[in-house]
Amino acid sequence: MPRPRHSSPNPHLSLQPISLLALALTSPASAQQQNDTSSSGPGTKRGLSWIGTSHSDDDNLLFTSSASPLTWYKTWSSWPIRSARRLEFVPMIHSLENIEQDLSNIRGGNAKYVLTFNEPDGNTDSGGTSIDAEGAAEAWAEIAKLREDGHMISLPATTGSGPGFEWLEEFNESCWQRYEETGCEFDFVAAHWYGAFEGLAAWLGRLHEAWPDQKIWVTEMALPQPADEEEVLGMMNQSLRWMDETGWVERYAWFGAFRDDEANSWTGDVVSLLDDDGGLTELGSVYMGGEAEGFPVGKSEQGVAAGLKVQWSLVAASLSVAMAGWFWR
Repeated sequence: MPRPRHSSPNPHLSLQPISLLALALTSPASAQQQNDTSSSGPGTKRGLSWIGTSHSDDDNLLFTSSASPLTWYKTWSSWPIRSARRLEFVPMIHSLENIEQDLSNIRGGNAKYVLTFNEPDGNTDSGGTSIDAEGAAEAWAEIAKLREDGHMISLPATTGSGPGFEWLEEFNESCWQRYEETGCEFDFVAAHWYGAFEGLAAWLGRLHEAWPDQKIWVTEMALPQPADEEEVLGMMNQSLRWMDETGWVERYAWFGAFRDDEANSWTGDVVSLLDDDGGLTELGSVYMGGEAEGFPVGKSEQGVAAGLKVQWSLVAASLSVAMAGWFWR
């Protein structure tokens, strides 16, 4: 992907604020028409939004098994996890609070892609980082240096809302005021969406319209309560199919890689990929490729571990036979 020279197509771009109502009323067909490059299947797109729980290391056996369609993960931090080493780690500069440590971790690691600023337009009570656009632009001087080392960095991921778009507009303006020659350089767009598929397609289409030369990563998405399980499953099926077929959507990650009883109060357990016992919910089965790919409803890490034991026992038996043959030669 060619590196952009600017933080927007031009320094005077006007990003018009849009409301959630407008998003909901926008047909996904308009975003679909912008699908200038097609792809089929999840390929390397599908990832894991890893949330640390008391069961994470066990559950990761399922998510990171050799048959898993997942290829990458994030932790909302610059710290990787040992139990997901098969997947590509994508670190995040979460906020301004620990930015020096984050930059040091990233430089000391081998990650290619870096996410920046988690929902800077949101307050900390709702999971945001409450960073004003001017402060983010000021910090960009150090963040952008990562590109000199070969890292590819994202645009900050705002909430999928009118205020989120306004923040991006203010960030864009601050960047051009501070860095007159380049603006705030970045390599791809990171997006969040919580809502129906129609809104997701419209939101991503709007971002693609603003930055048509950059790929988009949907690093958080879900349909939270009060939606029921059938509605959430429908949203996931539509969204995965559309994103897999849309060339400018490069990667995505569902918010819900946890057990039902570990869900937060805002999303509710309808977004969970795992049931209380660590088995795949219907939603989790779909996200992992379904029964046809070896991930039926109810499959858990115990099944994966048992499979690994069988494989290793066969390997051990083969080695024993080979060694015996060699010994008696």
